[in-house]
Amino acid sequence: MPVITIRPGTYLIGGPELTFYLDLYFYAIVTNKDNIILIDSGSGKGFTNTIRNLMELGLSPLKVRYIINTHCHVDVAGGDYYFHNTFGTPIIAHEPDSLIIQHGDPKRTLAEELNIPFNPVPVYISIRRPVEKITLDDAELFIYHCPGHTEGSVLVLALINGFKVLFGGDSIIPDNGRFKVEVLEDKRKLLLDLDYHAACFNRFYLRDNAKETIETILLSSRIE
Repeated sequence: MPVITIRPGTYLIGGPELTFYLDLYFYAIVTNKDNIILIDSGSGKGFTNTIRNLMELGLSPLKVRYIINTHCHVDVAGGDYYFHNTFGTPIIAHEPDSLIIQHGDPKRTLAEELNIPFNPVPVYISIRRPVEKITLDDAELFIYHCPGHTEGSVLVLALINGFKVLFGGDSIIPDNGRFKVEVLEDKRKLLLDLDYHAACFNRFYLRDNAKETIETILLSSRIE
């Protein structure tokens, strides 16, 4: 399955159909200078396929400047080790998930449950503040602490090529035709207040009418 363009400069680069069957969706943001920010990295089992997908876009994996983890589970953060070990890619995560990634806790990363090894990796930027801004070339990213799925889960709002794209991790999970909202009650307003054109989650994505669709989900779904 080929790489999917979400919006210009934003791509679905990995997931069960693209890299490895236990990977959740993860994404690449590509700047005007062909520098790359990955939002999550998969389990690591599909690392070779991830590299192949980047090359399909005409991109070098050496130009992956950051990996931002939406949370610490192995099916989205297990690939961190392989990028860091191979290319020296810096990792960004919010505490306490950043500490879990650095220690490789097999329970809290779900490595034991999924039977996938989690290799600990240094975290270059361990965020503590409610909001952090990262700028790379023409891309601006705002990282919001949004606990619920895990204590250190984040949302990422990216401004790239004139579009706003929300990366929501596992904050909203499809469940038998309905949706589970895994954010704390006081963070539901954050999801409602942010403005964006497209939305990318670990299990689904919305290219168009994303804001309206997410509002409908939030107002009609239960919080876990």
